[in-house]
Amino acid sequence: MQFCLLCAALAFGSCTKDDGPSSQSLIDSRTKPMQEGTWEMIPELSDEFDGTSLNSDKWLDYHPYWAGRSPSKFVRENVKVEDGYLKLVASYDPDDYELWINSACVSSKEESCDYGYYEARIKVHGLSLSGSFWFQNEADPETNYDQLEIDYENVGDSKLYQQHSYASMITLHWGENWGANSYTVWDPYGEDRKCSDDFFIYGVEYGRDEIKMFINNRLVKVYDTQGPFEHKMYMFFDIEAFDWEGLPTVDELNWPEEKRTMYVDWVRSYRRVDAGAQTIGQ
Repeated sequence: MQFCLLCAALAFGSCTKDDGPSSQSLIDSRTKPMQEGTWEMIPELSDEFDGTSLNSDKWLDYHPYWAGRSPSKFVRENVKVEDGYLKLVASYDPDDYELWINSACVSSKEESCDYGYYEARIKVHGLSLSGSFWFQNEADPETNYDQLEIDYENVGDSKLYQQHSYASMITLHWGENWGANSYTVWDPYGEDRKCSDDFFIYGVEYGRDEIKMFINNRLVKVYDTQGPFEHKMYMFFDIEAFDWEGLPTVDELNWPEEKRTMYVDWVRSYRRVDAGAQTIGQ
C-alpha cells in the first residue's frame, strides 16, 4: 500500500491535495456505527475464525495481484487459523537475500466490498512492520490507475518513529495520480498504548458520499469522497515491510511466534437493506 511519505515523517500529521476528498478534523467522541437504517450481516465477508483452517469459500491466503512490499514477500504458509484467531506471521528467510522477510496476506475471495459497514478486531505483532486492515480494487489493466484504496495501517514497534507505534494511520488513495493524491491522518490510541498492546476494533462505513472511520466504535474521521469512490473492493489483512519506519532485525524475526503474529479475532460486515440503501452500479 502506498501513501504520502511526508506523512510518515510527521507524527500525527497530514498532507492533502486540493482536488482530493475533503475531510473534517478528528472527531473526539464516541459514535455508534450504523446509526441510521436497517442493516444485515454479509456472511461471505464475515468470519469468527473459530475453525482450524482458512475458509476457502470466503478467503484467499495470498494477495490476488501483488507479491508484497520489498524486502518482504507474502508467504502462504505464514497464514494460520487456530485458537480462535486468524494469524498472520512474520519470519526470516535465510535463503532469500533480497526478500528476506516472509510476511502474510489474506484477501476476500472477490472484489465484493460494496457500500456497507466493515469492522475487524485486531492485535498487531510487536515488530517494526505494518499490520493492516485495508480495501482496494484492482487497477484497470488499460489505464493502470482506476483504483481506490482505504487503509488502516498500524506499525507494531516502529524503529524510526516510535510515536507511530501509538497510532493508526488512516489513508485514502484514488484517481489518476494514485499514490500521490493521498490524505493521511494519524489517530493516537493514547500515550501509553501501542497497537501491539491490545486488541482494537477498526471500522469502515463505506458510502457513496462519505467514508467514516471508527476505532473502538469511536468516529475518528469522516471523508467527503466527492464522487470517486464508486468501485467494489477486495478486503485485505496483511503484514508489510515499511522501510521508512525501519526494519526488524534478523534476531527479532526469530522471536517466539506469538510476538511476530498479527491476530484477527473476527471480521464482521454489514449491508444496509432499508429504502435508503446504496449499491455500487445502481
